[in-house]
Amino acid sequence: MASDAEVTVYEEPEDEGDPNAEIVFDCLYVVGESHYHEAFQKILGRLEKGESLEIEDAVAVLVREPRNKFDSNAIAVHIVDGEGNARKVGYLAEDDADPYVETIKTLERRIKGKVGCVAHIYGERTGGLLSSKEIYSAELDLPDAEEWLSWKKVD
Repeated sequence: MASDAEVTVYEEPEDEGDPNAEIVFDCLYVVGESHYHEAFQKILGRLEKGESLEIEDAVAVLVREPRNKFDSNAIAVHIVDGEGNARKVGYLAEDDADPYVETIKTLERRIKGKVGCVAHIYGERTGGLLSSKEIYSAELDLPDAEEWLSWKKVD
């Protein structure tokens, strides 16, 4: 995904007076992270044995993949690194993605750009003297798919 694409990040309002405060946000987990270790390493940096790192307010870009050979409703998750590059780290699970496909498509047309949200990412390097293992995970704070369409722009 191009790093210069315009991304609108939707995040849970902190102000009760915000017109979007009533929209319910869900925590959705990213799947397939084990296939994207290199992307996580570029985002989090190289971890030493026993080290863990968490970023609680990363920007995730949701990218529909209608030509995905496994699932035409696939939604890839790209995390924006410190240099502004969006790196694919996995997908929404199929059951999670299905209700969001049309919502994201509608929002992309409305904002004339890419749809983003807040992500929490975690990395850990475990292991003993002879071997180590890297474990990565990501979760997204997403508005409810139906309620998301009622989002009001706040300046």
